[in-house]
Parts: sequence; structure tokens; C-alpha cells
Amino acid sequence: NCKSTSIPTNDNQVLLVKRDQKLNPFVIACGTAYQGMCYIMKISNLLGGLFGAPDKPINYVASQKSTVAFFADVPYASEKVLFIGAQYDNRPKKFSIPAVSARIFTLADKKPSLSYVSSGNGAETKVELKGAHKQHPIQYVYGFEDKKYVYFLTTHPNLQSGDVETKLARICKQDNQFFSYMEIPLICNKEKTYNYATTAHYIKLSDENEQLFVTFVATKKGTKDIDYNQ
Repeated sequence: NCKSTSIPTNDNQVLLVKRDQKLNPFVIACGTAYQGMCYIMKISNLLGGLFGAPDKPINYVASQKSTVAFFADVPYASEKVLFIGAQYDNRPKKFSIPAVSARIFTLADKKPSLSYVSSGNGAETKVELKGAHKQHPIQYVYGFEDKKYVYFLTTHPNLQSGDVETKLARICKQDNQFFSYMEIPLICNKEKTYNYATTAHYIKLSDENEQLFVTFVATKKGTKDIDYNQ
């Protein structure tokens, strides 16, 4: 029996500014409470509230584990699209967040909501791992756009050895069904192997000079535990 309500713990996972609003640019903050829903606030005074209906999983953005999100321009949408990478957090399937998705902010029937960018033939801009979630726990470290592609930096244990692997996932911006999704491994070698990416930053110095900086640590064999002897 609950005698009083309490404020839930809400660790912020996503903090972005949507700048292409001509009249009212707004701040987006998505946390671990309320199934990962986002607060939308005016940038001028930070007043606002939860965005979308709480019973619609399409409005769930943040995982209770790792989440990355960023805006990118794509040819199949008239506004900037929100790309999201979210780690499976053991919630019931009907409330789960796609591993990777692209969404836009809409006002369907004058009701605020997020929506996938449909290709028109029933396909939606998302990647779901379904039953592989628990056996393939992907941690999302960083995300960014570069020219014709969007990228997600991820880590996950090898299904056979248990060793942590770092990968860079790529999706073509023109692909509104995500069929172009692919991954390449990233390894930092300098005398020893540093396999676990912990953070990253992308910087564009010019049209011909883009760089991705990644920090790596070494882990103990078969685990995610950092090997401080490396």
C-alpha cells in the first residue's frame, strides 16, 4: 500500500537542441524514467513537458542502459530526423525500443507524437534484434553523421569468446528501410590490444578533413572488466 507518490529516479540519457524550428527552437531531454520518454522544453525558458502519449511505445527513446541520439538530414524527410541507438534493457517486448531507429516529431490529429519515417510500403526506419537481444547486448557509445551516412559506435561481447568487441555501424542516409546497415570492427593496437571503446568525438575540420577520436581501454579476457595492468 503506497501512502504517497514519489519522484522516480530519472538519469538523463539524451540531451539535444532541435535548432531548425523557425519560431521556437526546443531542448529535448530523454531519461530512464517513464519508459524513456522525452521532455520537450522551449529553449528560451526551459518550460515544457513530456512529449507524446505515455501508452505509445513509439514515444520511448531512452534505454535504462546505454542510449545515443543525434539529428541528421536525410533525403526522404523534409525535416531533421532523430537517429537513436538504444541498448536492450530487459523490459517487456511490447515496450521495447528498437536497437536503431530514425524518427520525426509529428502532430498527428493535433496530438504530439514521434513517428518512424515510413518508406510507403509498410517498412519503417528501424532495426530490431528481436530474440537476439539477450544474447547480443549491444552498448551504444556514440553516434554521428558524415556526408552520405550515419554512424553508431558500439561495443558488445563476442558470442563465443566473451571478449568485448568494438564496432562502427553505418547506414546510408538514402536508405529508408535500413537495408544498408553494416558493421566493421575497430581495434586500437599499440604494443598491446585495446578493445573496449569508452567514448568518442567526431570533428569536421573541413569538407575533406573529418576525424573520429575514440578512447579505448583493454579488458580482461572473456569479460568487460578493465585490465588495469595493460
